[in-house]
Amino acid sequence: MREVMECYLADLGSRFESATVRGARIQLARFLRDAVAVGFSGWSDIDTLFVACWVEGLHKQGLSPGTLGAYVSRLRHFFRWLVREGVVLANPVSANLSGPVPRPVIRPPDAATVARAIDRADVSRNNVERNRAMMELMYLCGLRRSEVSGLDLRDVRGDDVRVLGKGRKERLVPLGESAGRLLRDYVSGERAMIVGRHGECEALFLSMYGGRMGSMGVYMALKHSMGSTVNPHMLRRACATHMLRNGAPVEVLRRLLGHDRLSTTEFYTDVSAEDVRREMVLRHPGW
Repeated sequence: MREVMECYLADLGSRFESATVRGARIQLARFLRDAVAVGFSGWSDIDTLFVACWVEGLHKQGLSPGTLGAYVSRLRHFFRWLVREGVVLANPVSANLSGPVPRPVIRPPDAATVARAIDRADVSRNNVERNRAMMELMYLCGLRRSEVSGLDLRDVRGDDVRVLGKGRKERLVPLGESAGRLLRDYVSGERAMIVGRHGECEALFLSMYGGRMGSMGVYMALKHSMGSTVNPHMLRRACATHMLRNGAPVEVLRRLLGHDRLSTTEFYTDVSAEDVRREMVLRHPGW
């Protein structure tokens, strides 16, 4: 069973970044350990009842709805791959299994709060120009922090930035006046100073030692710089929600965010349910 799992992880590694593979390894190793412990000797022996009981066990251990949802999603993807490879005949992760573990709704701050958090980034810390530029890319352009980490200097192309998203799929994202200005200030200012000390590096965003900032490095830099008002996780979500609230078509937003499926983008519409109710009260003649 482990050999088959390693083949899946190798296939995953050919299409996704290493952090995704590491997370999948942890999730599947936990599932495999428990499956073997109860006597399963092959992936084709595992049924829907066992998967449901296993997920329920994780729930009783106190895992958050988001973490449970991630486990279910990984198992579903893994067994889908097993079906495609002919290892199993059917996917035992039922479609309604996600019912008990809904994704939590995280309400983003309003646009003014985000703007203040970016403008008031802690100037007492190093690399404030870099951090403000990263914040703008995540909020104004809807970039993931892994995408911010992966940017090279050559990816900034005039008024656009070339982004490699999940599965190394490329998209071109408009920068906008504010993000473009902050990027130019950073490149000619703090970045030039770091390059002068440590030598040139292809990465756009550099650590104080002259190397590329990793995804976690981006998160920690922004978390410390922004304080407690706005969490870095909220920036991309705020971008999506604020655009939807201002009338952006979901399909346009899908292209901006780099989603494969429209259903993924439509998740953000859940956050705007309060706006739907307000508009119905105001505008529907039946209310």
